[in-house]
Parts: sequence; C-alpha cells; structure tokens
Amino acid sequence: MFHRWSLFKTWPPSLVFLIIVIKASVIISMSKVFVLLIICICSVCLVCAQPKLEVAGGLNQDFGNAYSGWKKVSHVLIVRNRGLNTLELHRVEATCGCTAALTSSRSIPPGDSSKITVNFTIGSYRGKVTKNVRVVSNDPADSTLFINFSLNILDVLQSEPIFFYFDSIKADTPATKLIHLTNATASPVFIFRTLYKDSSIRALRLGRRKLRPGEKTDLTLTVVPRHEGYFQGELVLKTDFKEAPDVYLSYMGVVRKKSDKQ
Repeated sequence: MFHRWSLFKTWPPSLVFLIIVIKASVIISMSKVFVLLIICICSVCLVCAQPKLEVAGGLNQDFGNAYSGWKKVSHVLIVRNRGLNTLELHRVEATCGCTAALTSSRSIPPGDSSKITVNFTIGSYRGKVTKNVRVVSNDPADSTLFINFSLNILDVLQSEPIFFYFDSIKADTPATKLIHLTNATASPVFIFRTLYKDSSIRALRLGRRKLRPGEKTDLTLTVVPRHEGYFQGELVLKTDFKEAPDVYLSYMGVVRKKSDKQ
C-alpha cells in the first residue's frame, strides 16, 4: 500500500486527479445501475402481483343456433383470474334490455374462476344477432371489458306477415285476419294442436297440418273484442319438432269507439 502511494507521488498531479475522477465515476455509475435494477425488479413484482381478467374462449363467443320458440337463451361464460392478486368484478351488465347477466362470484382469488350467466330474450329477433356484456373490474390493464356474443335465431314455422294485426276494428264485431306459415326446417313438421287463452278469439282455423320442408299452410284468426282500445295476445302451435316443439304467434290490434266513423 505504501509502495502504491509512493508510486502515485511520482505521477503528475493532473494524472492522479484524473484517475480519482474516473474511479469515482465508475463507482457512481455502478450505483445507478444497481438502483435501476432494484427498481425494475420491484416493478416486475408489482405487475405480477396485480389481478388479470381472462375470459375462457375469448372475447367473441358464438352461442350457435337458437329457435324462436325457445323465447330465452342462456349461456354460461367462465372468467378466470390469471394474476397474483384478488380480482374484483365491480359490475357485470348487459348493454341492452334483451340481455341479462349474473355472476356466481364477484371476488375471484388468484388462479380461481367465476361464472357469468348470460340470458338473452329472443322476442322478435330473427337471423344473426350480436350483443355484448360489459365487465368492470379492478384489472389495471383492462378495467372495462366487453364480451361479445352472437347467435343465429331460426324459425320452425316462418309466418308472413310475422303477426296478426287488426287495424281500427269495432268492438263486439267479428274481425278476421290470415297469415301464411312455411316449414322453415329440413324435416317434416306436424302441427297437432293450437292453444290460446283469450276469450275474444272466436275462431282459429288451420289448413294443412303436416308440412314438408318448404311447404306452406294458412292460419286464419277471428276475434270479437269487447272493449275499445289496444289489445294483444299470443297463440301457441304445438308441433312434433323435437328441438323446438312450441311455435308462438302474436296478434294485436286497435278497437275504436262504437260512435267512431270508419
């Protein structure tokens, strides 16, 4: 040590100063690198410790085919927590009135899962329908997630027009309307019964009851409304089509006052 210091004494002061500055710079640089390394490690640990929402099957779900006679379709979605902290589902809500969404658990531990049940009311929807459900959670990467689902709604018996409409008819006076029914399936369909509960229905006449694929028949409805104003109801056709044996047909109309002129 004494020898090394004696050596420094023989060097020019400027060179000794330069060496001291370089060593100090190296020490400071290494300290900065160490600090940055610690910050990076802490950041990675912090990110890994956060909750992470994952939807089994992805954000675009295909519910397949549905029949109009089902009235309502229910599907269960699985959501998982892929993070290392508890996932909280703050809100699970549908974006339209035809859809409802319920969750089995709003608090999901790391590695665990929960179920979201989606109920879709078919109503007058036909063909390809696309809707979505909004999930709001404490996932910092995506706090609001939209799960899209689609389904194809089919008719067993396709009606033309799609419902009976009685426009401005008289109270206590019979009124008759007709619709055409077509077998929209790939197999024969037999209509063995028609049901209704409305006492204002005077007659319901069905033509051909057994229809081959694409074959048509006529359904005639006669009503005698008792009161003025708006009225509506529903008919049920019982068929032998296993996937959706019930076919629902709506009727509605307006009954004017007896004193009103035509």
